[in-house]
Amino acid sequence: MENSLQTDPRIAALRTQLKKEFASAHRDPPAVRECIETGVDWLDREGIGKGTVCEIYSGGTSGKEGAGRSHTAGGGVAFHRMLTHAVRKQQHLVLIDGADAFDPASHPTFSPENAGAASGNSGAESQRGGAPPEKSSPLDGTFLWARCRSVSEAIKVADLIVRDANLPRVILDLQLCDLREVRRVASSSWFRLRSQLEENGGTLIAFTPAPVIPSASLRFEMRGLYTLNDCESPESQWTGKLRVRVVRDRVVSSSDQKKGERNELSLAS
Repeated sequence: MENSLQTDPRIAALRTQLKKEFASAHRDPPAVRECIETGVDWLDREGIGKGTVCEIYSGGTSGKEGAGRSHTAGGGVAFHRMLTHAVRKQQHLVLIDGADAFDPASHPTFSPENAGAASGNSGAESQRGGAPPEKSSPLDGTFLWARCRSVSEAIKVADLIVRDANLPRVILDLQLCDLREVRRVASSSWFRLRSQLEENGGTLIAFTPAPVIPSASLRFEMRGLYTLNDCESPESQWTGKLRVRVVRDRVVSSSDQKKGERNELSLAS
């Protein structure tokens, strides 16, 4: 029976038509995964592949909603390095700020004389009545800051941005968002983002308060406790307080969300 199906010209014609109509579903996976550089040592050692979703969540989160959450686990340290690396390499970088919590003044790239220009890159300030930038900034044309007020808004923005192949590096920051709201995001939304990234070759790095993204190819748990006094400390001391546990999830396909190969290891930043 199987031999007759393989030789049936109608079956062959149907397969050809399906490959033509759904070319992306039939393309062969790359033999070697191409990775991006983030400027974060422990991320680059693991290798963040193009066309993937990487999740970085805060350790110490309990199973109860909102209890035991740690907003000082080191996500800001990782983003600080990513932004510094993007500026130095003149790479395009998108920050989707789910809680509108990013403070430009906390990064040395946004010097006081360039603060107006830097915030003008996102276009958000003009909507809030801010004055247009008067001076150029190292971030002009390379950094897009999308300021969101809810998780649902951030997911909608991400869905639009990952469709643009000209924006291959996207950071989705949901660390300070309500965990219950983050968990309400449908699995289909996460897999749709990954499918679009696979097509365009982009990369989404999501900072979350707990492991919630089923389509993540690589997952990191960060544990670190930072205080206000650390703001005055050199960067070398920041990373010394950070501990990272790497959990690798290889999801077979978007339709098979439960299968996967999982390895864990300890990594000190």
